[in-house]
Amino acid sequence: MDFMKANIIYTLRQLKPNVYFTIIWFHKTPKAWHPDLVEANENNINAAIAEVSGWTLDSLHKDDKEQPVDKSKKDTFVIHVNTNIYDAVALAFEITEKTKANTFYLLSDGVPDCGKYASPGTTIMYRKILELNMGKQVTFNTIGIGPEHDKIFMRAISEVTGGFYRGY
Repeated sequence: MDFMKANIIYTLRQLKPNVYFTIIWFHKTPKAWHPDLVEANENNINAAIAEVSGWTLDSLHKDDKEQPVDKSKKDTFVIHVNTNIYDAVALAFEITEKTKANTFYLLSDGVPDCGKYASPGTTIMYRKILELNMGKQVTFNTIGIGPEHDKIFMRAISEVTGGFYRGY
C-alpha cells in the first residue's frame, strides 16, 4: 500500500500546470476522487495528495466487507479479489468525455475478475476497452504491483495504445 501511494504521489507532483487530472480507484466498484478533471494547480495537487495519503486498505475497500484486512501486516502487500478494471476505465472515459484527455495511468494489483466483461484471459474486456478508446486515441500507461497483477493484459493494453507498462 505504501509503495502504491508513494508512486501516485510522485506522479501527482510531476504534473505540469497545463494538465488536467482526476484519480479513480477501484475494487468492486470504481470511485472517482473528483467527478471532473481538475487543473494540476498547487491546490488541486495538494488536495489529491492529501486524499491519497489518507488511503488505507479499509478506506479503499469499505464497500467490500467480506474481504477482511489483516492490519498486523502494515507494509505487506495484500492481494484482494474483485479487481474491476473495465468499470474503472469506463468511468474514466465518462469523466473525460467532455475533454480531450489523452493519457490514462492504470495501476493494479490483480487480475480483472469482476465487473462488466471480466473473464478468464480478459480477451473480451481488452476488446471492449479498445472500443471505448476508438476515435479518442487515449494512451494507457499501465503499472502492475505485486505478483498477482495480470502482466499480459496490462502489457497488451499499454502497447496497443502507445503507452508503457511497468511491473513491480
